[in-house]
Amino acid sequence: MHSAKAEQGTIFDVRRFSTHDGAGIRTTVFFKGCPLQCKWCHNPEGIAAARRPLFFEKRCIGCQLCETAARAAGELVGAERRSEGDVLVRSIPYRAGDAENTTLWERIIETCPSGALAWDSRTVTSAALADELLRDLPFFRHGGGVTLSGGEPLLQPAFAADVLARAQAAGVHTAIETALAVPEANLRIVLPHLDHVFADCKIFDRTAHIAATGVPNDIILANLRMLLRGARTADFPTVTIRTPLIPQFTATDGNIAAIARFLASENPAIHYELLNYNPLAAAKYHLVGRAYCFDENPQKYTKEEMHHFVAIAQNAGLSNVTVDE
Repeated sequence: MHSAKAEQGTIFDVRRFSTHDGAGIRTTVFFKGCPLQCKWCHNPEGIAAARRPLFFEKRCIGCQLCETAARAAGELVGAERRSEGDVLVRSIPYRAGDAENTTLWERIIETCPSGALAWDSRTVTSAALADELLRDLPFFRHGGGVTLSGGEPLLQPAFAADVLARAQAAGVHTAIETALAVPEANLRIVLPHLDHVFADCKIFDRTAHIAATGVPNDIILANLRMLLRGARTADFPTVTIRTPLIPQFTATDGNIAAIARFLASENPAIHYELLNYNPLAAAKYHLVGRAYCFDENPQKYTKEEMHHFVAIAQNAGLSNVTVDE
């Protein structure tokens, strides 16, 4: 049962009609904040836990209302002129936790008529979010459901658990996408309210994992062991282990073989899914002021290349290997 008292959490997107986040037509909620700093992250706007303003340059119409709002609040504006008549507030820093500064940015963003300035996330209660998700109930009755993604939803376990419990109470299939870099206690809070767990295993070698994500993978492997053993029992959520294939980082013969051997040692029948590289992620990086890991964006892997990695995983002892191309 869900909590009588709604929990509060922070999300940065709700995406409807998704077909890649579980079975059927799904509504996916993206949670803010992630303990990993993957160099290739597909959702870099979800890494930082704190809310902050974003600027979508192509939406800017040069009306200068943002600058007017800042001046009205007595804020000095050092705007950067990009072209004639095109001025944008750029020099006012956003300070998370500073109420006066946040109020100023609320005012600036509210004045923007084109959506060029917007918050990167919103705070919502689990009850309100569940109500929003259940508007899609007619679609879920045909094999779909709700998936929590991120960021890392397990960083907000009580909020995530209550959203999932409210969905399950309405008969909705529930799933989560997680990198598992959280205490096991967080995972156990959410597990009772899940029908399907999609868990990443990106890089097996500890040193390489630190270099690519900023953190060791000890806690990830420990949580994976728990899931792999639990998946052998009848009353456990369905478990799928995924590896996103990132050139130079995860998509090497040695890494796939090492991951597959680890998984097979605990549960050789586990569903292991290889996700093709997504070149679209690079377009988001300018929004968050980060550099993408590739100077020249690679192409997706061909069908032949994907099945090469499948063969490696199968040869390492896994019997249920699929690809998402």
